[in-house]
Amino acid sequence: MRVLVALLTLALAVAALCQEGVKVSSLPENPHRPLFIAGGCTSCHETYLGETDPHEFVLPVIEICLRESCHTVEKIGRSHPVGVDAKKSRVIEDVPACFPLEDDRISCGSCHEPHGEWLVATRCYPSQQPVFFLVENVVGEKRETPYYKTYFLRVPGDPIEGFTALCNSCHSR
Repeated sequence: MRVLVALLTLALAVAALCQEGVKVSSLPENPHRPLFIAGGCTSCHETYLGETDPHEFVLPVIEICLRESCHTVEKIGRSHPVGVDAKKSRVIEDVPACFPLEDDRISCGSCHEPHGEWLVATRCYPSQQPVFFLVENVVGEKRETPYYKTYFLRVPGDPIEGFTALCNSCHSR
């Protein structure tokens, strides 16, 4: 048993050392990057006396998401209903505080965090197809590496369970 633990520890250490020298190149720009540049906050958030208010929006979140043609109803595909009154719904058990509501209603921002990570190394659902990007290590060797879109979800998907954890956050199991 000790040998197995030692081998596992050694393997993890080697993997960590190998990862140290990895430099990601050619990753596409985060589609929400404009939110992070100077003045980008005001495209969604209200400002008061020069300070951005993280909880006040210039429009309802759904209108912000759809107004710039970044997200259209056609592009969204499968989606959770928005505008649902969480307190009056018969199918919502409880909405955790980490899922913000707009006037007690479900909005895009309830499940999605537009400031979050957009690419990860792990699938968000079993059949998710990767997007391959070129990765270069310290000695200049390049290889294609798979990355997966996160959909900016507040609760990450799982390669086996998919979005079950996200759904179970508010709905009965």
